[in-house]
Amino acid sequence: MTRPGSTPRSDSEAYPYPVAEDVTAMIRYALIAGWTPETLGGTFPLTSAADLALPNFLITDLP
Repeated sequence: MTRPGSTPRSDSEAYPYPVAEDVTAMIRYALIAGWTPETLGGTFPLTSAADLALPNFLITDLP
């Protein structure tokens, strides 16, 4: 299942790519949670504990 504006990968699995609205929602969430992107490195760990819902996406933690 792909969403409008997303392109599935060319291999046998089809995962939707985030569209602009998804990226905007993640950035907005990170900023509200205290992310400071101007800091050198500027990363924000988004984990499954995040209170963020994105349609058709599941946030999972890697071991």
